[in-house]
Amino acid sequence: MERPNLGPFGITPTEQRVYFEIMNLGETGIGQIIKRTGLHRGTVYNSINKLIEKGFVSYNDNSGVRAYRISGKKIFEEIILEHKKNDEADFIKIEDFFKQVTEKGKNIEKHKVETFLGVSAFKTLFLEMYDECREKKIEYLFQGKGGEMLDVVGSGFYDYTKKLRREFGIKCRLILEEKFRDPNAFEQKNITKKYVNDKINTPLNLWIYGSTLLLVFFDMSPITCIRIRNESLASRFRNYFEELWGQPESFEERKIYRENLVDLTEGVTSMDILCKDDVAPFFIYPHRINKFSEYRAIIRNKRKTLTGNQDREIFKAYMRLWKSGARVRYVVGETAITNFIKMIQENYDKKEVERYLAELKRNLLKYAVDIRVLKDFNPLTLYISEKGFMIVFPSSNEVYGFMTAGSQIKATFNRLFEDYWNRAVEIWQYIGKF
Repeated sequence: MERPNLGPFGITPTEQRVYFEIMNLGETGIGQIIKRTGLHRGTVYNSINKLIEKGFVSYNDNSGVRAYRISGKKIFEEIILEHKKNDEADFIKIEDFFKQVTEKGKNIEKHKVETFLGVSAFKTLFLEMYDECREKKIEYLFQGKGGEMLDVVGSGFYDYTKKLRREFGIKCRLILEEKFRDPNAFEQKNITKKYVNDKINTPLNLWIYGSTLLLVFFDMSPITCIRIRNESLASRFRNYFEELWGQPESFEERKIYRENLVDLTEGVTSMDILCKDDVAPFFIYPHRINKFSEYRAIIRNKRKTLTGNQDREIFKAYMRLWKSGARVRYVVGETAITNFIKMIQENYDKKEVERYLAELKRNLLKYAVDIRVLKDFNPLTLYISEKGFMIVFPSSNEVYGFMTAGSQIKATFNRLFEDYWNRAVEIWQYIGKF
């Protein structure tokens, strides 16, 4: 197979050597690439990371082993559209080249979980979603804040996708946050929008189409996209979307959150918990049940949260986890810690605040619990144990939860948690401020 020059696409000669070997292998670990290219290990790692950042390579994690694969033709098509001044002959070679790649890869199974980094990768994934919706004549569903995609990709690409959607006749339904409603926006054909109030905090941008989920973290640097191909999981998220669509303004208590949390925490030896930026972890509440209920009542009255009588049962599940001796790690937002302690200071006298801080310190020493505080914004609430993991959508804990035990998917979110954990600092620094 003749290899075209990928230089016009911003791929260096060394990166091209790595790219072509990944393509030939279909999906591979770092060892095979080093062996086949003969390049130094550091050079291969650097080249792969650059290819991932540029959107040409994606990866998935299976049982802690990372495997790489090429992202496909769409990324090249996007660059062609943006750089028409480049040598047309090179682009013709790319077209011929990918015809051969397509024939070669016809029998390769579609991967269930892939991670992509960067704006170019997101653009590729978005256009691939359009292709699938057009080909299968299906709609896509979206839930997010609204406006983040435009801010990231720019008006040129954003307007281009709107034009494509009209040409392809793609239908979509969008659930956006009320505070991002644009009163001057025109209605668009094939698009239906609904808005949720401020009680429902959207944790990330989520697209659902066919048997595929696309989760996008625009707030991370570089932006991180996780594509999951799983019929069962897509169906569960679609059902959740339909619940929001049917009654976006009010939600009843959901027993499933408590039941999933209990199942995920019972009999485990370790637990990792990532708390949304403004959600205080249960551990920092007083561990006496009556005092806990008192604090929760203040929170409910202030924020109008929806858990109600579920609070005690959820707290008891945590207590069983802590007392079991399991290793528990929390990552919590600086905003949550600060706001929680300020709430105590506003509602109690100085002696009660001192008693609370002393009790928190005792509990940190008593149980095998590590809490770290993250200064960066985190839009997600996530629970991980050896049984599986649960993402809470929306991440207000009061509404709903999803859980799966798929090893590839769990490994991806393990890496996400570790990234936050490594960037966070010990809670002691924050307790000392008050």
